[in-house]
Amino acid sequence: MAALLAGARDGQVGDLNRLLTSGVPANVRDANGFTPLMLAVVSGHLPAARALLDGGALVPVVFVVERRPGQVIIDPPEGLFEP
Repeated sequence: MAALLAGARDGQVGDLNRLLTSGVPANVRDANGFTPLMLAVVSGHLPAARALLDGGALVPVVFVVERRPGQVIIDPPEGLFEP
């Protein structure tokens, strides 16, 4: 699973495809709670993100709530981050 996270972070599409087709789950999390898809996107590796989506990665959806101007709170729906 560490290889999938590293491949996503580094944009290694071939490695990602190999790992995903061998049965490695696409929605694992690192010690900070990041999924491979999150790592690929924040690292700017869009082809890697596409490979992860094609391999079954879930897109995390969050609700952004602005309670007052300038204060933004990210509020994930209950159970969202439970695979």
